[in-house]
Amino acid sequence: MIFKKTWLIVGTLALSFSLMGSASAETNSETTKDFQIQPNEIRYYPTLSGTPEEEKKKGLLEHKEAIELVNQHMEKHDSLIETDFDNVNYQKYVISLAFAFDFNDEDMKKVVKFAKFMDWYENYGKNEKIKDYEKKLSQRTQLSTEEIIDLDGLLPIEDYATTTVDDGLISTTSSPEEETTSTFAVSANGYNNIAARDYAYDWWNGRNPVYSTYYAEKVGGCKVSDGRTCWNKWNDCANFVSQALYAGGMKFKYGASFTSDESWNFGSLIPSHTWGGAHNFYKHWKTRAGVASTVSDLQTGDAVSLNTDTDPDIDHTVIITKNTGNSSANKYITQHSWDHREERTLADMFSQGYGVYGYEIDKATN
Repeated sequence: MIFKKTWLIVGTLALSFSLMGSASAETNSETTKDFQIQPNEIRYYPTLSGTPEEEKKKGLLEHKEAIELVNQHMEKHDSLIETDFDNVNYQKYVISLAFAFDFNDEDMKKVVKFAKFMDWYENYGKNEKIKDYEKKLSQRTQLSTEEIIDLDGLLPIEDYATTTVDDGLISTTSSPEEETTSTFAVSANGYNNIAARDYAYDWWNGRNPVYSTYYAEKVGGCKVSDGRTCWNKWNDCANFVSQALYAGGMKFKYGASFTSDESWNFGSLIPSHTWGGAHNFYKHWKTRAGVASTVSDLQTGDAVSLNTDTDPDIDHTVIITKNTGNSSANKYITQHSWDHREERTLADMFSQGYGVYGYEIDKATN
């Protein structure tokens, strides 16, 4: 596949309400006051080689079987969305299925291929939105708070960190059930990876209403108590992992505004954009913790960002909740959006050709 370079600004907006366990909401004093995106900060995404119309026609033919699998998945989960490549909700649903692993191996290959195509196709629409904002900025129009949040959430990653490498080590662990991490693992920076793991265990197939009410009401237009018919209306992966890290003792960070990459917090008004958006979560933690060079460096309680392909946008966030050895096949992950507890390992992510960015949280600043 040949790609045409055109730079853009993208990202997932980190709108996610959440507090840890019984913790009470902290007031977030950060606002967008005096924060404006400058014209020279505008960038555009790379796109597929053809026009949107050409690529859509090609995609409908090449991914016919995958489209039917997506429709069946939607029916099963009461999340019917018309097949429309230009519908943002449809795009997000398709891309999210790259991490669902709800299909047999043969069908999963088809779905992943379709998700990777959609991950690139969605860039056409993102670029159009960016173009509209760039025009406003060139006319010296001051963007509203809502527009700043939207635009900042679109900004693509300018410089990717080097991915975590699957170093191909084979586990020497005698039993696949043996946990190699100490039961009491409080690191020098105060992070308790077992507390983070236990939080993930408690909420892997549920939604803590303290954290999720904002998503439900503002994004889903529903109530958390409605259950999965409501939960399926927003992507909760980064929000869930942020909760676990906070439960493990990682402290809030505050920057110039809640859209700052230096900020990572949950407040009573709005969370920082790095809290609940996979793309922005990456931008915070790649600096705060650094990206592990090899998968053998990762352990229970470490967070991982995933990218379905090579475009400048992170698509998913997971947490390692069981570590039975040094290889990627020993790193069992737990996640939200499509809820799974230790059904998959990082080896599954590498096998699909995903970009893997692991963070050694015990080495992060705190």
